[in-house]
Amino acid sequence: EGKPYLGLTGSLLKEYAVEAAKKENLLRKSLQDGSAAPVAPAPGTAPAVAPRGRTTSLDSTGGSLQRTNSATQTVEWKDQLPPLPRRPSKTAVPVSAAGVVNDIDSLAMVLELMQSKVNDERLQRACLMAITRLSKDVVSLRPLCLGVISAIAQSAARGRQDLTLQRMAVSALSSVAYAHDVAALVAPLALPVVIEAALAFPEDGKLQSNACEAFARLAQGGSNRVVYTMVKYLSVSGVVFQVLCDALQRLCENHICQGHHVLDELIKLSDGDPSNLELQRRVALSLNRLSSSVISPAAVRQRTSLTAQWAHLLERFLRAEEDEAKLDGDFHHKVQELFHEEVALHFELEAAERCLHYLRSGRPAQKIFSEVIRALAENLEDYRSRSEARELAWDVERQCLAPLEPMLRLRLHNEVLTQIERRLPSALCTAAKACSAWPCEEQLSTRTESLMKDCGRLLETKTEVTQVHFEKAAELRREVMLFEAVEYLELHSAEASATQVLSALQMLKASRRAAASCCPVIASSIAGKALGCRVHPLVLAVNSKASTVF
Repeated sequence: EGKPYLGLTGSLLKEYAVEAAKKENLLRKSLQDGSAAPVAPAPGTAPAVAPRGRTTSLDSTGGSLQRTNSATQTVEWKDQLPPLPRRPSKTAVPVSAAGVVNDIDSLAMVLELMQSKVNDERLQRACLMAITRLSKDVVSLRPLCLGVISAIAQSAARGRQDLTLQRMAVSALSSVAYAHDVAALVAPLALPVVIEAALAFPEDGKLQSNACEAFARLAQGGSNRVVYTMVKYLSVSGVVFQVLCDALQRLCENHICQGHHVLDELIKLSDGDPSNLELQRRVALSLNRLSSSVISPAAVRQRTSLTAQWAHLLERFLRAEEDEAKLDGDFHHKVQELFHEEVALHFELEAAERCLHYLRSGRPAQKIFSEVIRALAENLEDYRSRSEARELAWDVERQCLAPLEPMLRLRLHNEVLTQIERRLPSALCTAAKACSAWPCEEQLSTRTESLMKDCGRLLETKTEVTQVHFEKAAELRREVMLFEAVEYLELHSAEASATQVLSALQMLKASRRAAASCCPVIASSIAGKALGCRVHPLVLAVNSKASTVF
């Protein structure tokens, strides 16, 4: 009828109906399979042997709970539990995970089992399934809801890399948040669990769908809390912000959350830490991602100039050091390869010149081959003397410039020797032509000229590689990127916020530190004065705008 049901509408409601039918079918199947589970033997009879693979004895050694980096809070739920009646048992009966799902009829017993067998993954999964089933009894759930959420959070934190367990944990949380009052009470504890599960497996569509369903349930207690918690996770280092943006988009499209609330929280997060350039980049990318669907582009332009272009400028600035290191590494590696190729090519050229000289002088043919080998030895000796004069060389294994230790020098020497050996057959063929019965001086001259041209082209390649490197290195200078950022703010001075100007000042400080580490004179004379003069008017403009508002 187009009306919301349990806080769900549209596609989320359809997905919820499909998932509910699947869970109901799985529950009925597990109940049917559990009817054939082994029971305790009667007194005086031999115990029945459980079928192999159907039962598993629970591990009696429960490990202590580990505190993780999760933002999930924990609650001492055992204080809320009613006293459990002691059930006398004459013989110990093995308990299987399937038996737990079928036999447990109390949330208190589920919590007790989850606490006592924290390292039993099968039991933890079975208890999560039991919570999904038993949480339908809202009357029994209300006094234990915080304890249930805490137990689910601890189980999910221990199995963060287990996709199946994360799915079950999110489904269990969604079942607990079925009622409006329960959702409002457990939302502060449950939201971080759902968010971290979704971030752990960003490519799993089923988990993302379950997470959106859980967000919709938890939004019954207040959609602003859901938006605030999800946006707050953008400040976590290494977060996959696309997952959070997609979830917010689905919630807004189904009218569970409001786009202007998302915009408010994103701007608050950005204004709260202007010096965190990575956070500013994520916020700008999130706004750009959401402005095409749930947030009005006009509203974004009125509030801020955090556009995709600004995010690109911040990303380039943040990656400047990494890109510069990669550029230097590629340059040194390429130049070293060209140098080794030059040594081998020079050997072949020198061998061809000697063959031509011996042919013109009319010396004995057998000496021509010895001259080729002598040229090889002399070129290797020349390379060895040149390498001994160097202090550093590019280490391919470590991907950095390293001191020329004996092992590295030997490895580089072997690389050059391999290059020369590849050209040795061609040099010997040239020598064979020189000492043949009908030697052709013109062919040897042509071969020598061709090798000289190859050496010239190789030298031009080295020059071109060096020139391209310096051009790219100039583009990666932080001062150049900061000039682009300041120019962007000058062009958008009407929309530029105080946060963006403060971010530009932070970029200026970082540029000065980077320049000071290389050349203190340049840092103080060029970067400080020129950039400072251009940033200062922006600061004055922002201050005057703020004074007008207040």
